[in-house]
Amino acid sequence: MIFTVLALVLVSGSLAGCSSIATTEESTLATSNITDMYGRSLEIPVEIDRVLCSGSIEMIMTYMVAPDKLCGWCFEPSGTLIAPDYMTLPVVGGWFGKQSGNYETFIALEPDIIIEGREEALNERQEKFGVIPVIGLQTGTSLLDYRSSFDYLGELLGVPDTAAELIAFYEEALDFADSIREQIPENERVTVYYAEGNEGLNTDPVGSAHTELIDLCGGENVADIGATQGYGMAEVSMEQVLMWDPDIIIIGRASQASLRDLIMTDTRWQELKAVRDGKVYVRPEDPFSWFDGPTAPNQIIGIYWTVQKLYPDRFPEQKLKEKAREFYHLFYHYDLSDEELSLLLGNG
Repeated sequence: MIFTVLALVLVSGSLAGCSSIATTEESTLATSNITDMYGRSLEIPVEIDRVLCSGSIEMIMTYMVAPDKLCGWCFEPSGTLIAPDYMTLPVVGGWFGKQSGNYETFIALEPDIIIEGREEALNERQEKFGVIPVIGLQTGTSLLDYRSSFDYLGELLGVPDTAAELIAFYEEALDFADSIREQIPENERVTVYYAEGNEGLNTDPVGSAHTELIDLCGGENVADIGATQGYGMAEVSMEQVLMWDPDIIIIGRASQASLRDLIMTDTRWQELKAVRDGKVYVRPEDPFSWFDGPTAPNQIIGIYWTVQKLYPDRFPEQKLKEKAREFYHLFYHYDLSDEELSLLLGNG
């Protein structure tokens, strides 16, 4: 019996547990032995054409790296800035946030593999999915953690060159954020309030992954009130927001444009510097949010957006537009028109 052994060496990343994929293939057996990112040994098909993901981060990364292999969304993308072939993929749900997926729905789509991001869920997923391999992908807890995940996915799905392009853009964005942050003395940093909820009196405080972009881009989250647990947001009072008096307000959902109207017209909110200066911004969110929801590689373009909103003198909007076009082409496989870009940035 003759075996061909191919060692695919991955560039080491910052995540613990990232390992190489070793493929052992017999000419009459179309399966391979791999090690996933949590050190589990699995046998998978040599040809992977259909992929489902149990969570939002894994799903977005798979779409970015190999869109033609994704056969269903965990949740429906916002808006229209995805090619029609991908917009029509079925929505299968998943296990993320407060969502609970349906195993039968996944199995009915006959995926070659299923990707799961949480180590603690792997055994249950594998038991429920039976012979369909469930591959553990470390997605980390921060926007800084995606290099190894992109690397691994690129090798797993047979598109290492695509993954390398995404990594190059991603690392350039992180370097850009570092350079901006290093230029801003702490006593000159722009203060930011992240307004969520129907009345804008919910927020994610300092230390939350949902507001990581503020710190990463050299801003200061005014809500230094202790991190919340689970998926909830902290409740704050109008008096507390008035006391913070932020330089900028970021609104947590594009669908909450009505919240911006409320903030800009309500007499209480008009006492704030951010409102008086007109610096109240709704995060772009098509097909996925640039700032939060979910916290995933969709936030990479949010680095440039957040810097532009915090420090427009250091990064003009024209530069943001250039980066947005590049990001959508590389990561979302979509070329933005001038009109789409203008609407996306709220200038339409």
